[in-house]
Amino acid sequence: MAQSNPFFDVKNNPFLNTELNPFMPKNFGDMMNGYNVPTFDFGEYAEAQRKNMEALAEAQSKAFNGMKDAMDQQVGVIREMISETTDAWKALAETEAPQDKLGKQADLAKKSIERAATSMQKASDTVIKSQKEAMNILQARTGANIDAFKASLKVSK
Repeated sequence: MAQSNPFFDVKNNPFLNTELNPFMPKNFGDMMNGYNVPTFDFGEYAEAQRKNMEALAEAQSKAFNGMKDAMDQQVGVIREMISETTDAWKALAETEAPQDKLGKQADLAKKSIERAATSMQKASDTVIKSQKEAMNILQARTGANIDAFKASLKVSK
């Protein structure tokens, strides 16, 4: 059988006796009367978390769509390069002189390198743009959270 703690018994602890201890109010709740203690609004907290999740979902969607667009661009470039390569091989096969073949091969190599650099830059720009948009969404939500936190710290007088 559990015994009660004698420390919390008014008979055994003079500090809990309101007649002996002038600092112990008769009603313990009266100790907090002079203080403005901010309350915690669970409704506001839930709403803030909902907004956070919406912002996160929107940012993820922007980032995902940016990556998807970049991949679609790359697929298009690869298709075009396959078609151009096929045409180039046909043109090379029709060329008779070895010097002409070397010249055409050099031109094809130059075009391929330039095309690859251009397509990589476009894909990079697409990804960077979508990442900036995603970060702007998250930054705006973070700023709103900080503003809400600061507003919650103001104690009503």
